[in-house]
Amino acid sequence: MSGVVIDANLLCLWVVGAFQREAIGRHARLRAFDGMDFENLAAIFDRLGEPVLCPQVLAETSNLITYRVPPGDDRRWRRSLALVIERHAERAIESRRAITDPAYDRLGLTDAVLIMLATDPALHLLSDDLGLCLEAARRGLRAINYNHIRDGALTIDQLQ
Repeated sequence: MSGVVIDANLLCLWVVGAFQREAIGRHARLRAFDGMDFENLAAIFDRLGEPVLCPQVLAETSNLITYRVPPGDDRRWRRSLALVIERHAERAIESRRAITDPAYDRLGLTDAVLIMLATDPALHLLSDDLGLCLEAARRGLRAINYNHIRDGALTIDQLQ
C-alpha cells in the first residue's frame, strides 16, 4: 500500500478543509494556512497515495481541531475527524516500541512514531515540522517538508 504519513498540523488542515474549506484561515490552529494549502494536500495525495493515519497523530489532531473554537463547533470538527478516520487507513506502532527509537528523546512520541512508520518504503512522510523532516532525511527516508511546497522550492510534479 502506498500512501502519505502526515503530522497532526497537516491532518488538522485536511479535516477542516475537507468539510469547510473557508474555515481554514479562521481556525485558531490553521491561521498560517489557506485554501491553496488544502488543494496542495489533495494534489499530494492524488500523486503519492492516500493519507495514512496513526493513533498518536489522531489524538493530537482531535485536540488541535477543537482548540479555541466557538461553542458548538467542537462537535462538528470531531465529527469531521471521525469521517476522515472512517475513510483512511490507520497503522499503529506501540508507544513502548516508539520510545526506544532515538527520535523519541529529541522529538517526542508522535514524531518517533511517524519516523518509524516512514521506514516503510511504500510510504512518504509529509510534515511542516523542520525537526521531523531533518531527522527523516538524516535516515534516508522519503520525507517531504511541506514548507518547501508552500514556498515554491518544490513542486508537486517533482514528488515521487
